[in-house]
Amino acid sequence: DRCLSQMPRHLDAIRSRGEFDLVDLATEGFAVELALPEEGMEVRPASALRLDEERRQHGETLGRLESELAAERVQAMEFRREAAELAGEKRELEALLRRVEASWSHRIGRALTAPGRWLRGRG
Repeated sequence: DRCLSQMPRHLDAIRSRGEFDLVDLATEGFAVELALPEEGMEVRPASALRLDEERRQHGETLGRLESELAAERVQAMEFRREAAELAGEKRELEALLRRVEASWSHRIGRALTAPGRWLRGRG
């Protein structure tokens, strides 16, 4: 970092040895010569390594979120099934109530208890 201002003088020689980011070479306490790779050695810039790590992390996150989404979809299907069952039961109960209210016994019972309901409402 202290000699970073001298880097442009040596940049062509450094770049001829491999693909580097200046950030890779700007580390306090290391000489540029020590950072140079051997001839024929494959070198990846730190930015490429960071990008690979970010891609790996995003891939893991995406996989986790996709599995959570699949679980939520299964749960949503279960809730829809339960809602359909409850709606069916509600329709059955409503039909039963209509049959009871339409029966003669219910009508007679309502007629016989009408005076008591009228008195209770006034008191």
